[in-house]
Amino acid sequence: MSNVLKTANYEEFENIDLSVFIDPSEFNEFIPPIESDIKLRKTGKESFQKKVESYYIHQQLADALLIKGEIPMNPVESAVGIGFLDIANYSYLSKWLSPKENQLVLNGLYSAFTHVIKKKGGFLNKIEGDSLMFHFGGIIDSNVLNLSENEIQSYIAKNLFHTCVALQRTCQLFNEASKLFLDENTNPETKESIEQSFYIISSLRANLALASGVDAKFQIKIRIGASMGDVCIGNFGPIGKKQWDIIGEPVIEARRMETTAPIGGLRISQKIFQILDKEKIVDLYYEEFKNRAVQNRSEYKNIELNELFLFKEVTLKKKNNVHFKSYSVQVCSDLPEQIAKLAVSFLELGEEGADEILELIQYFRGNRLVINALEDALNDKDIILNKSELLQILSPKKYEKLKAKIEEDFTRILRDHYSLYNILRILGAYQDRITESLQPSGNILNTEDENESYLERKKNEFVRDYTKYIKKVENKAYFDKVVYPLIFRSIKSDILIFQEKKFRV
Repeated sequence: MSNVLKTANYEEFENIDLSVFIDPSEFNEFIPPIESDIKLRKTGKESFQKKVESYYIHQQLADALLIKGEIPMNPVESAVGIGFLDIANYSYLSKWLSPKENQLVLNGLYSAFTHVIKKKGGFLNKIEGDSLMFHFGGIIDSNVLNLSENEIQSYIAKNLFHTCVALQRTCQLFNEASKLFLDENTNPETKESIEQSFYIISSLRANLALASGVDAKFQIKIRIGASMGDVCIGNFGPIGKKQWDIIGEPVIEARRMETTAPIGGLRISQKIFQILDKEKIVDLYYEEFKNRAVQNRSEYKNIELNELFLFKEVTLKKKNNVHFKSYSVQVCSDLPEQIAKLAVSFLELGEEGADEILELIQYFRGNRLVINALEDALNDKDIILNKSELLQILSPKKYEKLKAKIEEDFTRILRDHYSLYNILRILGAYQDRITESLQPSGNILNTEDENESYLERKKNEFVRDYTKYIKKVENKAYFDKVVYPLIFRSIKSDILIFQEKKFRV
């Protein structure tokens, strides 16, 4: 006890302020909480819970359901257009960044993409790693209310296509750290997230510029696939983990479109193309694309409509050889020049750079204008490809016949009349014939001998089939292990010769 309290009498004690000697907090555990404290604590917890819910809730979904005025409890079949977007080769980009920087870049990138999707009237379905899914139409899309079936189909196809194009162009602007895709109504948090990404990318490029050629490859590239059709749309998952989602064949097809889409471009289903063609969107896009190419002084000013919308029946071997008809669509109007510039930058990286150039040639070998621009860029550096050697690898017999017919300078004739693209087309045709030969023909020749027993006839039949199959397999193996790699080894050899002369110390 305090000495002051010991010496004080009762009257003096009455007038002493005990708070001077005793800390009231020591007695808090004995004092029951008053009702106002309980309410305050409860209110604070509810407020935090609302904050958590609002932070993690799918706001676009919540807004759509508020407009609808109810939560659809049962799934509904509906016409929907689906888009899948995936970042190409993100593993290469991510290795230059820390985990936190990777997160900030992806957050900024997805903020940009989500801004564009919502601005176009689309609905962000989900984000998974380095890919996202979005859609148009369905029971919560107010834009399709009171429209006829044909009007809904037209609305979905047009808006899905234009959104896919806008996303590719946004990605180009993102790489340039340009905010042209934003507007004054953009959410401040979205702007801040994008600016953080721009800072990281710009800083990285500044550092990579010290390693000549490497910074040129640090470009975020995306591929986009789109399909449309009837799906089942609604709530999926257990209580507490409900998710608004879409299931159906068009979703699977859209994912397949994305995996086979050209980097920097789109792949759309035949159904979408047919609607766009009927609505004259194909022609309008073609004219707009060519005008952009003219402004950029790009080789794409000479692109044909069937090259801009390139039809292909895609086969997925990993999916039991499933077939689907589609169109790949170019978006970047100066792609030939970008690829040519990239190839030239790789020349300074020695053999690694030569391999990078080969990858570009292999990837774009079906694109006439890109390959022509790339070959022109190599020619400007005095890298003259040995066309005579390339044709001899492809077909030794035809090469000898052609050489016998031409009395002039054979090498010059080949150089002037056989472009790299034409040689790659011959290579592609060669590959297609061999691949097709392995497919069952369905033609059965009746070569049975009536004197043979049933078992003997079957044995002879199996041996004949086996012999034919082995021959086809040998041809395929020869192409895969000899012809194809030799073509690109020849090209690499010409590049390495240039590098040795140009950069040797």
